[in-house]
Amino acid sequence: MKSYKTRGIVLHTVRYGEKSVVAYLLTDTLGRQTYMVGGVGSGKGRSNKMALLQPMFPLSIEGLESPRTEMHRFREAVLAFRCSRCPSMCENRPLRCLWPRLSIV
Repeated sequence: MKSYKTRGIVLHTVRYGEKSVVAYLLTDTLGRQTYMVGGVGSGKGRSNKMALLQPMFPLSIEGLESPRTEMHRFREAVLAFRCSRCPSMCENRPLRCLWPRLSIV
């Protein structure tokens, strides 16, 4: 398996079984990619993976590419940026800091 680092934006997710999710991301280097994310539906609440997989969230990811399949896996995924001017507001809703920067044409 080949490892790589990239940034991406979550497009949407689809539940796969009880504890997994298929996530579609638009990455800056590889284009639109599909990722299998396991351990999302764990009943203990220890994992915060599903919070990162909301649509339009920017992520910095380390992925694993398998030569046999088109679906990749996450090794690590973190929020791509932290807002320095309003850290308490961005903890719960990171998109609030993005809205002033987005322009609709």
